[in-house]
Amino acid sequence: MKRSAYLLLGVALAACAGPIKERVKPDLVKDLPMESRIELLDAENGLFGAIDEVDDARSNLEDGEAAVDQAGDRIDEAKDQRKKASKEHDDAGVQVAELAITEAKAHEAFAKLQVKVLRSEVREKEGELDVARGRYELAKAREVKRVNLQGSQKLKVEDFENQVGRLEERLKKLQADEDAQKAVANEQKKAWDDSRDALARATGGAQGSAFVE
Repeated sequence: MKRSAYLLLGVALAACAGPIKERVKPDLVKDLPMESRIELLDAENGLFGAIDEVDDARSNLEDGEAAVDQAGDRIDEAKDQRKKASKEHDDAGVQVAELAITEAKAHEAFAKLQVKVLRSEVREKEGELDVARGRYELAKAREVKRVNLQGSQKLKVEDFENQVGRLEERLKKLQADEDAQKAVANEQKKAWDDSRDALARATGGAQGSAFVE
């Protein structure tokens, strides 16, 4: 996406951002001299980067949701494997199939928890985007006040600073929630890894090994 398109997107997002209460009027920003616009570049680039990270997080969530479906398919495949082995009176095959079912179920459980992690990551990245918006508005307010444009007298920089502080505190809570979700998912990942190891040992690495997935 071109930079101009990013700017339009950033402006549109800022306009509908619920947590962003303090905003600098576009007319004031339009009247800023070039040197002030250059001062805004860091905050502007931070906004663009935050938009990209939200997009990436949402894409990862879609991949995670697809992984849940794939894990469910693996359970069905393992059950079919057990049914076939049972019909053929293949006791060893039945045992392997049981291990495959256990592994597939553990994988599905992890995939579902991972989706919760990815959803919390989306919320966290959206929180980072709100912080970036807040910092961008703060940067604009500071420049408008510094240049002392007409109409800037009503702006209170401390209100914009307080807004950033509030958004940063909110972001910390979102990050803590994401960390908590990751801790739960990591525990299930251990259970999945154990079941994979058991399946790999029983099949000589033909199943369960990361190299054959």
